[in-house]
Amino acid sequence: MEWADVPLPYPPEAIVVRRVPDISPVVLFADEAAALRRRVADQLVALGYEVVPIEDLEQIESSAAQGRLPLEGDLQCQVPLTPSEVGARYFTSYPQAHIDTTCTPGSDAKPGPSDCRLSVLVGRAGVVPRFVSPPIRDAHDPSAWARVSLQRNGESVPGGIIGGVEGGTDIGLRFDGISEVGPWKQSPREAIADALIRDRFRCVHPDPRVSAHWELSVAVDRTGTVERCAASSADLPARAQDGDCLCQQLETVSLGRGKPGRRLRAYVRDPGLSSMSWRRLEPVQPRTQAWIQRLGESPEARACLHSAHRVQTPWHGRAVLELSPSGEVQALEMFGEISTTETVDLAQCLVRAFESVALPCRPPGIETLHVAIELDPIGGVDR
Repeated sequence: MEWADVPLPYPPEAIVVRRVPDISPVVLFADEAAALRRRVADQLVALGYEVVPIEDLEQIESSAAQGRLPLEGDLQCQVPLTPSEVGARYFTSYPQAHIDTTCTPGSDAKPGPSDCRLSVLVGRAGVVPRFVSPPIRDAHDPSAWARVSLQRNGESVPGGIIGGVEGGTDIGLRFDGISEVGPWKQSPREAIADALIRDRFRCVHPDPRVSAHWELSVAVDRTGTVERCAASSADLPARAQDGDCLCQQLETVSLGRGKPGRRLRAYVRDPGLSSMSWRRLEPVQPRTQAWIQRLGESPEARACLHSAHRVQTPWHGRAVLELSPSGEVQALEMFGEISTTETVDLAQCLVRAFESVALPCRPPGIETLHVAIELDPIGGVDR
């Protein structure tokens, strides 16, 4: 069975304005980022582009976060969907507007950004229009971003880089730095690092097989007290309570008196056990990566792959999962050269793991999900 697009009430040329990513030095909380997204959509409409209504996108994403899919007759999933899973399910064929908030780094003498702008790339067939705002003064003020205006600034070639920090080999929180915005006189880096990793084990996931990258958005008042903190992680196994724990750690530190409007983003990772680059799960059917990611990031499957170091030769298998409409695994078969004690143990372990993983509603048009299992102990290297 192949993927079957869900019929949508939007013309194929309508632009999907994506969420503001949490990877820039500009610190925006969720409500502020949502306001900026709406502003970008309004600006694109004013420039003559057709846009999928932001109100519709927000409703679709909000419902999916509760496990409900209104575009499919209120289909109820056994687990909530992330915004990226919503996009993969419905909007991969639509042009996408990618929002980027960038700041030119300041100097050592004057910490913080010195020139901030908003840019938007609209992925369309043939050309990729690029829009850029004038310099944004008072970038630490979220309302300044909500008032932004866009101007056409040529075309760009599609493409991009997804960056990340590789996991370590021992357990305990790692501090990966901060980015500051606003009128900081002195960098709070050392105070932030001390607060977050003073006790490296307090806010880690209890299962050492789980790894997670955290980004903390922080606002500081005149007295140096953290007045607002939000922790986010794109890693599915990450627990909200661990993010809350990190914010609680920051709330115990004073960052010194100063002017209002100071903000920062702090980067922390919980590396768990080392990653296994040569032991991996891969999609077989187009557009099913989100489901394979769910399986691969589960602690149970990670434990199985971690034990696969006993398989000394390259091995390739396939799991076929029969899914209910809500995403429940109803039946599962394993295929491959399963003849040695090590491969039999691995196959049995993965069967138990996959049966225990809660998946989103099954892919549209696909009742059986195929998962490739790749082991290459000769050519692969643990990271």
